[in-house]
Amino acid sequence: MALSVHKFGGAALKDATAIKHVAAIIKNHVTPPAIIVVSALGKTTKNLEYLAQCAAKKKETALWDTFDTIQRFYFNIVKQLFPEQNPIQTSLSKQFEVLKEVLKGVLLLKDLPPSVLDRIVAFGEQWASAIVFHYLKSLGYNAGYVDSTQCIKTDNRYGAAQVLWQATEKSLQKWLIPQLQQHDYLVAAGYIASTLDGHITTLGKEGSDYSAAIYACLLQAKEVIVWKAVEGIYNQDPEEHPEAQVYPSLTYDEAALLSFYGAKVIHPKTLAPLQQKKIPLWVRSFKTPQKQGTCISEKRTQERSPAYTQLKKLYCYQLSTLHYWQSSNLEKLFHTLEQWALPLIAALVQGTTLYLIIKPYHQNHLLWERHLQQQSIPYQRLEGTLHAFLFHPTPPKTPSFFLTWHSKEGYFGFSCDNTSP
Repeated sequence: MALSVHKFGGAALKDATAIKHVAAIIKNHVTPPAIIVVSALGKTTKNLEYLAQCAAKKKETALWDTFDTIQRFYFNIVKQLFPEQNPIQTSLSKQFEVLKEVLKGVLLLKDLPPSVLDRIVAFGEQWASAIVFHYLKSLGYNAGYVDSTQCIKTDNRYGAAQVLWQATEKSLQKWLIPQLQQHDYLVAAGYIASTLDGHITTLGKEGSDYSAAIYACLLQAKEVIVWKAVEGIYNQDPEEHPEAQVYPSLTYDEAALLSFYGAKVIHPKTLAPLQQKKIPLWVRSFKTPQKQGTCISEKRTQERSPAYTQLKKLYCYQLSTLHYWQSSNLEKLFHTLEQWALPLIAALVQGTTLYLIIKPYHQNHLLWERHLQQQSIPYQRLEGTLHAFLFHPTPPKTPSFFLTWHSKEGYFGFSCDNTSP
């Protein structure tokens, strides 16, 4: 079975016109059988996060105003896509009622546990996948629907849940394979999953891309195609640098390096399982679907032009190495970062100072800082930008890429002599 997995993000599904365009792409550029993974429409996830925070902080006016705005947005899209009565209207009404009850619970408790936040933001992908499925059906496509919370199983690290691969494979056999045998296209929500006992979880940053990779790996797909607003992976940000060039191809390691240091296309966690299974991933543009885009695979076909990336709004923690002269203490420190889902971007030791550059996730860095305080570990936090210069052609024994940290307090740099992990 020559299965392919296609993922469409929020930018590709921002309104009714965009959804109609996606349906045309599926008709003209997607060969059955295929899994269609979708993200929440537009900026829904951010709006739902704001909704949750308003409830937790008891900002009732902002809460219900935002709730009404989101509801109007979705029912307006449904009205444009479905001129006649459609089951999606009843389904959507019921889901908004469920969301309202969850928010009332947060208001009452004045608390927003990570598990409840995951439940709230998950509505975005559930609404989007249902709308896309019903719209494809209304056009006569032989489309089916699979519930990603039934199919993808994870642990209970809410906000950045880890996939339980064997349990997920078993779930796919039960819930997805029978559907795949009956339909040309299966629509599935990205980003969301559930624990073994059925509590909804989310897969963290770029979770919808990761969902596509999970489905591809466990179903032995021939390829994954991620439809983005850009025409592929560039050697620098095309919005800031009009002269930026698209890479026709990259290896998994090269793409992971670019992504890790700020290229806003594919997250390294999406690439890892695909690399293991040797499944190519294409980055193509939903704006210009006729263009080939960038292919990420194990093949290295050409020399790379130099790349420049940057990661903004990072935190650099300065800690004394006197607390970490034993490797076991350093190991414990890194473990706490993992525990609070804080990606370590770079580490540097200069004299008696340890510099840790992390990407903050939600407010988890505050929990980590509380841990440092409880351990009586002094620290200083700086906010700044990390600049990366990659794939530079260099003579032997010279760094092939280097990083520089910039903040209002100053800057420092460090280099590496190997671009492949």
